[in-house]
Amino acid sequence: MDVIKFNYLLNKSLSDKEALSALYKYYYPRIVLHVKRVYPKVDAEEIAQEFFLNLLNRKSVRFVKNPSSWVYSSCRNIIIKNHSKVYNEILVDSEFSEKTVSTFIQSLNFEISLENKDMTERIFNLIEDEQTKLIIYLYHWESYNLREISAILNMKVSTVKQKYRRVINKIKQTYVSD
Repeated sequence: MDVIKFNYLLNKSLSDKEALSALYKYYYPRIVLHVKRVYPKVDAEEIAQEFFLNLLNRKSVRFVKNPSSWVYSSCRNIIIKNHSKVYNEILVDSEFSEKTVSTFIQSLNFEISLENKDMTERIFNLIEDEQTKLIIYLYHWESYNLREISAILNMKVSTVKQKYRRVINKIKQTYVSD
């Protein structure tokens, strides 16, 4: 969809449900496909629905220079906001205990062979810092980049990078033979 048409429909959608419907028909399948690369289809559909609910509930509109980027960035912000709540609850409620780590390992959304599961548990047992465990989990299993992880955990990017590098070096020294 071109920039002019998108902005016209976006402005008109404040009062005209047909304009919102046109945006929905065009962007809903694209959002689901985009998000489904990382998350299950059910979650992708939920994120797309939340994006359109946010559009429906907004008070004003600004001109959007790059509609697709704006839509996908908005969806990514929804994901970060939702995951931030979940992970903050995990940190507050359980202080990221060993039980939480094993729950994470069991709840991975892909099949893990027994060998990989054993290795994953050994790696998590090697890491002493709970925040670092969460960084490794978010990076390797949830596919967040380090900048996104720093936003989720309310930490400086440099701190997240430093913790990540240290644990990767520790894992390499422990498990990779020369």
